[in-house]
Amino acid sequence: MKNNFIYRIASKNEYYKDLDTLLNHNVIKYFMKDCNAMISGGLAEKIFKRVDLGNYLCSDDYNGDIDLYFRNNNDHQKAMNYAKKMAGEPRHLLCGERETYVPQPDIEIVNAEWSCTKISFEGHIQFQKDWGQWRAKFQLVGGKFFGKPSKFLASYDFANLQRCYFYKDDLLAVCESKRCIELSDSKLLDIRHSQSPMMMHRLNKYLKYRGYVGITPGSKEHITDWLIRARAGMFREKIDGIQLFSDAVDSPPVEMLVRSGVVETKDLVLLIGKIIRYRTKRRGYQYHDTVVEDIALEALKSRLKIDNEL
Repeated sequence: MKNNFIYRIASKNEYYKDLDTLLNHNVIKYFMKDCNAMISGGLAEKIFKRVDLGNYLCSDDYNGDIDLYFRNNNDHQKAMNYAKKMAGEPRHLLCGERETYVPQPDIEIVNAEWSCTKISFEGHIQFQKDWGQWRAKFQLVGGKFFGKPSKFLASYDFANLQRCYFYKDDLLAVCESKRCIELSDSKLLDIRHSQSPMMMHRLNKYLKYRGYVGITPGSKEHITDWLIRARAGMFREKIDGIQLFSDAVDSPPVEMLVRSGVVETKDLVLLIGKIIRYRTKRRGYQYHDTVVEDIALEALKSRLKIDNEL
C-alpha cells in the first residue's frame, strides 16, 4: 500500500491567497500545528486545484467541510478539548422568515458537538468577511481513521480524493496516491471499492455538486457489487462506525443515480421492487388517482424502448 502513495513538500505553485487564509486561521493553525491534524477529503482536492475556498466553504449553496484527520487518539482528543474550550453560542437575527447568522469576532468556534455518526467531532468557525457571512464547518475525524496518511487515504471511496495536506518540520507537506495524481485533470470519478454504505450517497453528491460528470469504466463493477451487497442487507450493520437505519437501496441518491443513467441497464434488475414511489394523478376536478411507480422497472422499460428504436 505504501508504494502506491507519494510524500512530498508542497510546491510554491500550490500556495495562493485562499490557502494562506485557511492555514493562518487561529483554529486551523492550532489543529494542524499543535494537534498534527491533516486536511483531506474534498477540501484537499479544492486546494490542489486552487479554487475559491471562500465560495467552497462559506457559501449557502451546498458548501464543503474542513475534514481533519489525525495520527492517533491523543491528538484527536487534544483538538476536541480545544474546540470545546473555545466554543461559544451562535447568535442569529430574524430577517423575515429566515434566521441570519451574526458573526461574532470574539468567538472563534460555535456549535461544537459530536456528529450523528459519532465518527467525528464537529463545529463551525468564522472566516473573514469577504468569504461570506456563512460559517465554515470543520470535522475532527476519529475512530477507525487514525493513522498515517496512506492508511486513511486507502479507505476512501474515490481515488480522486486520495490527497491530504499536513505540516512536517513546519513545512506544508502532501501525501497523495499515484492514481490521484493521474486523475488530477479528470472529471470522472474513479470508485475504488464497494464496501462503504455511504458510497452511493457520496457518488450522487460529487456528480451533482462537485463538478464531476461521470465515472471511469472500471468503476462500474463496484456499483454492481455495491447494489448486490445492499440488496442482500449487508449495510444494515455498522461499518466503520456508520449505520444506515433505513434500506440502503431505497434512498433518494440511488433513485437519482438510476434516473441519471449512472446505474447501468444490466443492474436495474437488482433494484426492481426496491424503489417504489407514489404520486397523485388528477382525474377531473374532484377525483385523484394514486399512481404506483417502480423506479427501476420504469427506467428499464424506458431504456429498452429507446434501444429498440435505434
